[in-house]
Amino acid sequence: MFRIRRIYDNILPINRVALQEVTRIFVEQFPSAPKDDVERLPESLQNPFRKRFRTIVYVAENTKHQVLGFAIVLHEPELHFCYLDYIAAGRQLTGRGIGAALYERLRDDVVSLRAEGLFFECLPD
Repeated sequence: MFRIRRIYDNILPINRVALQEVTRIFVEQFPSAPKDDVERLPESLQNPFRKRFRTIVYVAENTKHQVLGFAIVLHEPELHFCYLDYIAAGRQLTGRGIGAALYERLRDDVVSLRAEGLFFECLPD
């Protein structure tokens, strides 16, 4: 059993811990990706339009608040679109529906943002 929540900032201790776990999963699942993409998450949450996009972070957590997976979405409010930057479950947790649940939640939120579309790149394994 898990729940999905959005992280708005890194001010609360529970959010800081969750972002550390997101970093751990990111490094495990995307070893060749630029580490800056995840290391700058706290800064991106505090200053959402520094790079023109508003960063939205979702985490799937168990009842003990351990992060099982995450999704990072970039929202461009002037052009009305969202970009799914990263989505991943923990290394031993793939194939359990965590990514599908995260995608469903963020897709619903994209509709509520009145975005024209949700875009993403899908690179080969």
